Amino acid sequence: MDNMKVLKLLVVVSSLCLALAGCAESSGKNADILAPELVDRVSYLALECPSHAVVGRVDEIKIVEDMMYVADYKSNKIFAYGLDGSFVGVLMRQGRGPGEYIEIQTFDVDDKSLYVLDNAVNKLIVYDRNTFQYVRESKLNLD
Repeated sequence: MDNMKVLKLLVVVSSLCLALAGCAESSGKNADILAPELVDRVSYLALECPSHAVVGRVDEIKIVEDMMYVADYKSNKIFAYGLDGSFVGVLMRQGRGPGEYIEIQTFDVDDKSLYVLDNAVNKLIVYDRNTFQYVRESKLNLD
C-alpha cells in the first residue's frame, strides 16, 4: 500500500474512532476504545509551520494526490502541505472583493481546484489548488 493510501486510511480510521468515542453512551465511566482492535499501525507526521502560517486548530482535512489541505475555520485559513509535512502555502484572503471571503463554511478539493464556500455572503469561490490563484466565483441563491 503506498503512502497516500496509508495516510488516507489513517485519517478515515482516526475520524471513525473520534466519532465512535463521541457517540458512546455514557454510563458515568469513560468509554474505552482500544486502538489495537481498530488500527494496526499509527504514525505521526510533523508539519512544517512557518511563523506566518501557524495552524490554530484543525477543523477539516482533505488529501488529494500529493497534497494535504488543513482548514482552520476560526482563523479563516486553509493550509497546504506536502505528504512529507512540508509547508506549501496558505490561503488567507479575507475581504469583500473578488476572490476574497468573509467566513469559510467548508471547502473541497479536486485534481485542479480548491472550492471555498463563504457562508457570510453565500458564494462559492474557486482557486487553483496548487497556487491558490483566484479562478472564479459564483453567487449562491440559498433562499
